Amino acid sequence: MTELLQSLKRADGAGDEGGQGPEAEGFDPASSYAVSHKVSASRNMLQDLAERTTERSKSFQVPVTESYLNTQNVRIDRKKTDRHLHGFRGKLDNFLQSNFCEYTVAVIIVVNAAMFGVQADYAVKHPFSDSPPAFDYINLFFNVFFICELSLRLIAYGLSFVSCWNPDFKWNILDSALVSLSIFEEVYGRIFMDDDGGRHLDMTSARVMRLLRLVRVIRVFRVLRFFSDLRIMVMGIMGSFKALFWALLLLSIIIYVTGIIILQFIADAAANELVELGPGPEFEGNAMFNSLERCCFTLFLCISGGISWVEVAEPLNEVNGTILVPLLTLYVAFAVFCVLNIVTGVFVERSTSMRAMDEENMMFDELESRKKWLREIRALFSSADQDGSGQVEWQEFEAVMADFHAQTAMKNLGFDTSRVSPTVLWNLIDYDNSGLIDIEEFAEALMKLHGSANAIDIARLRHDTAKIPKIFSAAQVVWAAELEAIRLEVQTLKDELSQKRGFRSSLGFKARADSARLDI
Repeated sequence: MTELLQSLKRADGAGDEGGQGPEAEGFDPASSYAVSHKVSASRNMLQDLAERTTERSKSFQVPVTESYLNTQNVRIDRKKTDRHLHGFRGKLDNFLQSNFCEYTVAVIIVVNAAMFGVQADYAVKHPFSDSPPAFDYINLFFNVFFICELSLRLIAYGLSFVSCWNPDFKWNILDSALVSLSIFEEVYGRIFMDDDGGRHLDMTSARVMRLLRLVRVIRVFRVLRFFSDLRIMVMGIMGSFKALFWALLLLSIIIYVTGIIILQFIADAAANELVELGPGPEFEGNAMFNSLERCCFTLFLCISGGISWVEVAEPLNEVNGTILVPLLTLYVAFAVFCVLNIVTGVFVERSTSMRAMDEENMMFDELESRKKWLREIRALFSSADQDGSGQVEWQEFEAVMADFHAQTAMKNLGFDTSRVSPTVLWNLIDYDNSGLIDIEEFAEALMKLHGSANAIDIARLRHDTAKIPKIFSAAQVVWAAELEAIRLEVQTLKDELSQKRGFRSSLGFKARADSARLDI
C-alpha cells in the first residue's frame, strides 16, 4: 500500500521534475492535467478506503453516547414518574432526596415518638390534672414540621406524589393521612379551649382526642423507609402472616384436642371420686383444669415458657399418670420440636424472600448512587478542562493528576493514582489516540476501569476477541477489491501515458522516459 502511494506521488510529480510550462522538454500541459487528475482520483480512493477501515476498527469500542449518559445519569427516574425536574422543583427534589433531609426527618419522627411516651407517662402519673402547656407547644412544633415537609414534597413531586407508579405511594398516603389527622386534632383541641388556655372536654370529646393521639403513634413506622434491615424484618413479618395463620391454627387444633382428652380423664376421675373438683386444696389441678379455656391456656403456657410443664404433669399424675403424663410429654415434644420450628422456618424463609424483593426496591437507591458517581466524574472532568473547551488535552490532564484534590477525588471514585502513572492512565482513557479526551470518553473509561474484572468483563472480552478475525476477513475482501480497482486504474493511466508518449515522439518532441514511469 505504501509503495503504491509513493508511485502515485512520483507520477503526480513527474511534471514538476520535467520542468514547468510549455518550455519543458516535450511536456504536454493537457496530458499533465489528465494524468494529475487521474492520480488525484486514485489517491482520494485510497483515503476513503483508509477512513472506512478506521471506522471499522472503531466498531470494537462501545462509546458512551449522550443517550447512554442520560440513561445512567440525567434520565434515571428514581420514582418512575412523569415529573420533570427543572429549576426550583428540581433543586427541591434533590434536597428532599438528600441524606441530610431524610435523616433529619427520621430523627424528628423518633423524637416525636419519644414525646408521645413522655406525655403518656405524665398522664398516668397525673390523671386529674391537665397536661402542661409545653406539651401543646411541642405538639404544635411537630405538626407544623410535618405539614411543611408534606407541602414541600407535594410541590416537588406534583401529581406523581399520589401516582400508583410511585414506589413511595403507600408511604405518601400514610403521611397525608397522619398529617390530616394532626390538623384535625389541633383544630378540634382549639375549639374546646377556654380563655385560660385549659380544655374542657366531655367524655366523648376526650375519647376522640385520645384516639387521634393514638393514631399519630403510627408515624414511628415511617423510620422503616430509612433503615433497610428494619424494613426487611417488618416485611418478613407481614409476608409471613398467611403462613403464620395456618401454623397457629394447627397449633390451636392440637391444644384443643389435647385439652379435651385431659378434661375427659379428669371428669371421669371426679365422677369416680378419685379427685375433687372445685375450690379447695384437694386437687392441685383445680386452677389449671377447671374449664376448657383454662385447660387450653395452661397447655399453651407449657410450650411458650409461661409455666414449667413439670408443674402441670404433677396434678395429672394424680388423675392417671399412666396415660396423661406420656400424653402431656408427647404434646410438648411435638409442639416445641415440630410446630414451633415450622413457624420459625416460615419466618426465616419469608424474610429471605422479602430481602430479594426489597433488593428490587433498593435498585433505585443503587441508581442514585451511580448518579452521584457520574456527577463526581463530571466535576473531575470540569476541573481538568481548564479552558472550558469540552475536551481535555494531555497537558491539562497531567496538571490535574498532580493536584492533591484531584488525586483524592480519583481515589474516592475507586482509582488509586499512586499505583499508575498519568501517562499510562492517559493511554487507557484516550482510546482513539487523538490527543484529546471528551466527557463521553472520560466517563466510559472510568466506568470500565472502575473495580476489578468480573465474569461479565471476561466474557465480553472473549466475545469481542472472537469478532476480530471475522471483521478482518471482511476487511481483507474490501481491501482486495479496492486494490484491484486501483491497479486497473493505474494500468489505464500507464497505457494512456504510453500512448501520449508515442504520439509526442511521432511529432518530434523529446520526452524523458523516466518522467512518466510508474513503479507498480
